[in-house]
Amino acid sequence: MTTYQFEAMDATGQEIRDTIDATSEEEAQATIRQMGYFVTKISCKSVDRRASAAPNVERYERKIITINMAKWGPILWVIGAFVVGTIFGIMIGRML
Repeated sequence: MTTYQFEAMDATGQEIRDTIDATSEEEAQATIRQMGYFVTKISCKSVDRRASAAPNVERYERKIITINMAKWGPILWVIGAFVVGTIFGIMIGRML
């Protein structure tokens, strides 16, 4: 939805300033009129980008993975050494 900032007048002529959430400017004006106000000025204040996406599209948030190196560092080092050693072993084996 989009947030619209508006100025309007009520039946007594008093000026009203407020905001309203609507999917379009026309819907915002219709809602303001239903509230009994006469719209004198309306402008777009903010757009909710998440609501403007396709309704059936799931959104994924990026997650950052942190590794406790004091706990997992030695294990990762052994795994890395094994992988590198295996790759070098395969390369040397093919050269012979």
